[in-house]
Amino acid sequence: VPDIFPVNHVVDHGSIVYRTGAGALFHATLNEQVAFEVDFHDLEAGQAWSVVVKGRAAERLGITGRRFSIAANTPPPPAPRD
Repeated sequence: VPDIFPVNHVVDHGSIVYRTGAGALFHATLNEQVAFEVDFHDLEAGQAWSVVVKGRAAERLGITGRRFSIAANTPPPPAPRD
């Protein structure tokens, strides 16, 4: 049965990538036909767009990261060393 899940996503080398744990979302979509929709509305420009992609979900490893807010006038932290 189709279901809708909100996810955080990124486009990486032409693939739409979303991160999830090994729970229900992961097992419900792995190797299944899925649809993915992204909408955007820019009030200032008076423009909007919508993209719908259909395909088969696949497991992909190796993408990590996190986005967070930084207080105003705070210098960025130093880059991590290898």
